[in-house]
Amino acid sequence: MQEHSVSFASLVIVATAAFAIPLLLRNVKRFRIPVVVGELIVGIALGKSGVNIVRPDPWLEFLSLLGITYLMFLSGVEIDFALLGRLARAKAGRRAFVLSGAYLILVLAGGVAIGFLFSHFGLVSNPWLIALILATVSVGLTLATLKEKQLGATEYGQTILIIALAMDVTTMLLLAALVALVAGGDPAQLALIGLLFVAVFLVYLGGRRFGPSPLMSELAHATSQIGVRGAFMLIFIFAFLSETLGIEVILGAFLAGAIVSLISQSDETSLHLKLDAIGFGFLVPVFFIMVGAEFDVAALIARPEALLLALSIIIAAYLIKVLPATIFAKRYGLKEALALGVVVTPGLSLAVAAAEIGFRLGLLNASTHSAMILLAIVTAALSPLIFERLVPSAPGQEKERVVIVGANERGVLLATRLNSYQGRLLLVDKDPAKVALARDRGFEAVQADVADPATWEGLVLDGSTTVVVTTQDDDVNLKVVSILKESDAVESIIAHASDPEIAAAMERMGARAVTPALSTLTVMENLVRHPDLFALLNQEDEAVKIKKVAVRRPNLAGVRLRDLSLPEGALILSIARGRETIIPRGETRLELGDILTLAGVREHVEKAAENLTW
Repeated sequence: MQEHSVSFASLVIVATAAFAIPLLLRNVKRFRIPVVVGELIVGIALGKSGVNIVRPDPWLEFLSLLGITYLMFLSGVEIDFALLGRLARAKAGRRAFVLSGAYLILVLAGGVAIGFLFSHFGLVSNPWLIALILATVSVGLTLATLKEKQLGATEYGQTILIIALAMDVTTMLLLAALVALVAGGDPAQLALIGLLFVAVFLVYLGGRRFGPSPLMSELAHATSQIGVRGAFMLIFIFAFLSETLGIEVILGAFLAGAIVSLISQSDETSLHLKLDAIGFGFLVPVFFIMVGAEFDVAALIARPEALLLALSIIIAAYLIKVLPATIFAKRYGLKEALALGVVVTPGLSLAVAAAEIGFRLGLLNASTHSAMILLAIVTAALSPLIFERLVPSAPGQEKERVVIVGANERGVLLATRLNSYQGRLLLVDKDPAKVALARDRGFEAVQADVADPATWEGLVLDGSTTVVVTTQDDDVNLKVVSILKESDAVESIIAHASDPEIAAAMERMGARAVTPALSTLTVMENLVRHPDLFALLNQEDEAVKIKKVAVRRPNLAGVRLRDLSLPEGALILSIARGRETIIPRGETRLELGDILTLAGVREHVEKAAENLTW
């Protein structure tokens, strides 16, 4: 096609379709169809298998290539290395890693077996690519399903997330290795992948060195947008390195995303939101609509063996994910184990990307390629519905737990002040007399040696627990902090320390130390800087309420805060979204699973909480 004949016509159709798809799916109440699936289906309707008004042209082909590259970048950004690190240090997390590793090996082995079985019957030509496509997982779809069911903070949900992340990284690396072998034909070329990881390490060191600087923070907003510019610079640098080394560019883009995830601070939500907006608002929809537009239904239905292949691949995908999941039955129950296998079955983004690469390299014929696209569509549509049936009741918002170490006068007074708190209170003390007194005051209390690690193993703590250490013995308090941080059982630890050096040691471990002198200064400072807010937080009474609430209503997903109909006496102080804390603004959009901290008039806060959850 000559340059002067390039037209905006196809791009107008694709952009209009991308705009309309979320609006149309919002009105589908009976089934929750992922937007990506809607994009594939609309692409099929508009492309060669439908009305054929969207055809590949240079612009759309370029944007589609950029879309798949950016999609792999976002897959790398999604990896929560901080979460993986915390889970790896925690005893429960380590058990989940062991089971997840065994599950991953079983899935890959099952995929290889299915691939060679299909190859034996002449259904596919490359069994290794089929095995990898069957083993892929959609981290985004899995995470969205867990959020909707309020399972993200549970051990069960974290195990599913570990599996999804591990399978995502593993299949990505194996796919890159397979493509390198097929394209180059020289096993020694795989060693070049090591150069990419050297580049990742060097860029990571530079990012950690210069990323947090005041200059970078100053340039992160307005017209500079240094974070977004840096992200695109990394995408293109690593894509170029991959291309130069003869490696598939998606691996370079994926590693660029992993770098952004590694060097981004946990509170840098604006960068992640901007990157998501660019990808899922423009580039990624173009890619999926174009994949659907080139989907060849005729090739799929022309031969009976092609339809048999499509059906067989869908069944095989569920078999190799669900059957190995029974190894989790003893820990979570059979239904939950089967549900785990179901929710990680859809490969979606990576499966489609792998199918496109295989088709481009001649590893898949037209009918097999179409079968893989159909696999992505069917599993992405069915798996959330099946998971809903197997885990039917979304758990209620579990109350946060507060464990107060020390049933002394200070600990009991704190428990009294927290008595109206929405969490569950537990006091722990070695002195039986103090424990008995706390119980007489109506509190739940247990007698135990807090300096013994076995005590904390028996209390079964989790990520939603806050531990407050109130004893007068700094050495004991430091020991408790050390035990909790070593086991990584809880994230939030508040500890009293009279000695500034011990307080500093607690801070280095990740606890929040409270010293009498510093506390007095902090109160004075806040009374000067934020008198109204401090008064609200410090003097909660019958008329004032502070409450955390999870967003559960599906129709609130994507709604801007300025469009919420909150009672006038209720204020949103902060939003917790996974590992991120968001300062609420009018344009901030809610997501299912967001934890909002509300404050204001008691009746208005309760009404707002009711509106957000039901």
